[in-house]
Amino acid sequence: MGFNSNKFMKQGFEHRTDSVSVPSLAEWFDKDSTPEFLVRNLTGTEMSNAQEAAAKNKNVAAIAEALVSSSHPDKVAALKDFVGTGDKVPNELAKRMEMMVSGTVEPEVDMSMTIKIAENFPVEFMQITNKITMLTGLGASTSKPKPSGKIQPSEAV
Repeated sequence: MGFNSNKFMKQGFEHRTDSVSVPSLAEWFDKDSTPEFLVRNLTGTEMSNAQEAAAKNKNVAAIAEALVSSSHPDKVAALKDFVGTGDKVPNELAKRMEMMVSGTVEPEVDMSMTIKIAENFPVEFMQITNKITMLTGLGASTSKPKPSGKIQPSEAV
Protein backbone atom coordinates (compact mmCIF):
# COMPACT_ATOMS: atom_id res chain seq x y z
CA MET A 1 0.00 0.00 0.00
CA GLY A 2 1.10 3.53 -0.66
CA PHE A 3 -0.17 5.18 2.56
CA ASN A 4 2.35 7.75 3.77
CA SER A 5 2.00 7.57 7.56
CA ASN A 6 4.69 10.21 8.17
CA LYS A 7 2.86 12.74 6.00
CA PHE A 8 -0.46 11.82 7.63
CA MET A 9 0.93 12.23 11.16
CA LYS A 10 2.33 15.68 10.30
CA GLN A 11 -0.95 16.85 8.75
CA GLY A 12 -3.12 19.26 10.73
CA PHE A 13 -6.88 18.79 10.74
CA GLU A 14 -9.83 21.05 11.53
CA HIS A 15 -13.52 20.49 11.97
CA ARG A 16 -15.55 20.45 8.77
CA THR A 17 -18.49 22.87 9.16
CA ASP A 18 -21.68 23.73 7.31
CA SER A 19 -24.90 25.67 7.93
CA VAL A 20 -28.41 24.30 8.26
CA SER A 21 -31.22 26.70 7.39
CA VAL A 22 -34.04 26.72 9.96
CA PRO A 23 -36.58 29.31 8.73
CA SER A 24 -39.27 27.98 11.09
CA LEU A 25 -37.10 29.11 14.02
CA ALA A 26 -36.61 32.63 12.56
CA GLU A 27 -38.62 34.39 15.27
CA TRP A 28 -35.96 33.42 17.85
CA PHE A 29 -33.07 34.84 15.81
CA ASP A 30 -32.10 38.51 15.76
CA LYS A 31 -33.90 40.48 13.05
CA ASP A 32 -30.72 41.09 11.05
CA SER A 33 -29.39 37.51 11.23
CA THR A 34 -30.01 34.49 9.05
CA PRO A 35 -31.96 31.69 10.77
CA GLU A 36 -29.43 28.88 10.57
CA PHE A 37 -27.40 26.59 12.77
CA LEU A 38 -23.66 26.21 12.16
CA VAL A 39 -22.70 22.58 12.76
CA ARG A 40 -19.52 20.54 12.53
CA ASN A 41 -18.31 16.98 12.24
CA LEU A 42 -17.91 14.94 15.41
CA THR A 43 -14.66 13.48 16.65
CA GLY A 44 -14.34 9.77 17.33
CA THR A 45 -14.83 10.36 21.04
CA GLU A 46 -17.93 12.49 20.48
CA MET A 47 -19.41 9.90 18.13
CA SER A 48 -18.75 7.19 20.71
CA ASN A 49 -20.43 9.32 23.39
CA ALA A 50 -23.49 9.60 21.16
CA GLN A 51 -23.53 5.82 20.61
CA GLU A 52 -23.18 5.29 24.36
CA ALA A 53 -26.12 7.65 25.01
CA ALA A 54 -28.32 5.30 22.99
CA ALA A 55 -26.89 2.21 24.72
CA LYS A 56 -27.24 3.82 28.15
CA ASN A 57 -30.83 4.71 27.36
CA LYS A 58 -31.56 1.04 26.62
CA ASN A 59 -29.40 -0.51 29.36
CA VAL A 60 -30.61 1.64 32.24
CA ALA A 61 -34.20 0.87 31.32
CA ALA A 62 -33.40 -2.85 31.49
CA ILE A 63 -31.57 -2.45 34.82
CA ALA A 64 -34.51 -0.50 36.25
CA GLU A 65 -36.88 -3.29 35.32
CA ALA A 66 -34.57 -5.89 36.87
CA LEU A 67 -34.18 -3.91 40.10
CA VAL A 68 -37.88 -3.36 40.59
CA SER A 69 -40.09 -6.38 40.31
CA SER A 70 -42.36 -6.49 37.29
CA SER A 71 -45.21 -6.82 39.74
CA HIS A 72 -44.77 -3.09 40.39
CA PRO A 73 -44.93 -1.50 36.92
CA ASP A 74 -45.56 1.95 38.41
CA LYS A 75 -42.25 1.76 40.29
CA VAL A 76 -40.45 0.60 37.14
CA ALA A 77 -41.82 3.59 35.22
CA ALA A 78 -40.94 5.99 38.03
CA LEU A 79 -37.39 4.66 38.28
CA LYS A 80 -36.92 4.83 34.51
CA ASP A 81 -38.17 8.42 34.46
CA PHE A 82 -35.94 9.29 37.45
CA VAL A 83 -32.77 8.14 35.68
CA GLY A 84 -33.90 9.81 32.46
CA THR A 85 -34.53 6.70 30.42
CA GLY A 86 -38.28 6.49 30.41
CA ASP A 87 -40.05 4.99 27.43
CA LYS A 88 -40.48 8.57 26.19
CA VAL A 89 -36.94 8.66 24.75
CA PRO A 90 -36.21 6.25 21.89
CA ASN A 91 -32.57 5.16 21.61
CA GLU A 92 -32.06 6.89 18.25
CA LEU A 93 -33.36 10.14 19.72
CA ALA A 94 -30.99 9.86 22.69
CA LYS A 95 -28.09 9.39 20.26
CA ARG A 96 -29.10 12.32 18.06
CA MET A 97 -29.59 14.62 21.04
CA GLU A 98 -26.03 13.94 22.16
CA MET A 99 -24.83 14.53 18.59
CA MET A 100 -26.58 17.90 18.45
CA VAL A 101 -25.10 19.07 21.74
CA SER A 102 -21.57 18.12 20.60
CA GLY A 103 -21.83 19.10 16.95
CA THR A 104 -23.60 22.47 17.04
CA VAL A 105 -21.22 25.43 16.86
CA GLU A 106 -23.70 28.35 16.70
CA PRO A 107 -26.00 28.98 18.38
CA GLU A 108 -24.54 27.23 21.39
CA VAL A 109 -26.96 24.55 22.57
CA ASP A 110 -27.18 22.46 25.70
CA MET A 111 -29.27 19.37 26.35
CA SER A 112 -32.30 21.37 27.55
CA MET A 113 -32.40 23.43 24.36
CA THR A 114 -31.83 20.31 22.26
CA ILE A 115 -34.75 18.53 23.91
CA LYS A 116 -37.02 21.54 23.35
CA ILE A 117 -36.06 21.75 19.68
CA ALA A 118 -36.49 17.98 19.20
CA GLU A 119 -39.92 18.02 20.82
CA ASN A 120 -41.26 21.14 19.10
CA PHE A 121 -39.40 21.21 15.77
CA PRO A 122 -38.63 17.57 14.97
CA VAL A 123 -38.01 18.13 11.24
CA GLU A 124 -35.44 20.84 11.93
CA PHE A 125 -33.89 18.68 14.66
CA MET A 126 -33.50 15.82 12.17
CA GLN A 127 -32.07 18.16 9.50
CA ILE A 128 -29.47 19.46 11.95
CA THR A 129 -28.42 16.01 13.16
CA ASN A 130 -28.44 14.61 9.60
CA LYS A 131 -26.01 17.36 8.57
CA ILE A 132 -23.79 16.55 11.58
CA THR A 133 -23.85 12.88 10.54
CA MET A 134 -22.97 13.77 6.94
CA LEU A 135 -20.05 15.99 8.03
CA THR A 136 -18.81 13.30 10.42
CA GLY A 137 -18.86 10.80 7.57
CA LEU A 138 -16.69 13.12 5.48
CA GLY A 139 -14.13 13.36 8.26
CA ALA A 140 -12.12 16.38 9.33
CA SER A 141 -10.72 18.71 6.70
CA THR A 142 -7.02 19.28 6.30
CA SER A 143 -5.80 22.55 7.70
CA LYS A 144 -3.78 24.86 5.56
CA PRO A 145 -0.17 25.35 6.64
CA LYS A 146 0.43 28.60 8.46
CA PRO A 147 2.69 31.13 6.75
CA SER A 148 6.29 30.75 7.86
CA GLY A 149 6.63 34.42 8.71
CA LYS A 150 5.66 37.96 7.95
CA ILE A 151 6.19 38.97 4.33
CA GLN A 152 8.57 41.87 4.12
CA PRO A 153 7.43 44.71 1.90
CA SER A 154 9.59 45.15 -1.15
CA GLU A 155 11.81 48.18 -1.36
CA ALA A 156 11.29 50.85 -3.99
CA VAL A 157 13.78 50.57 -6.80
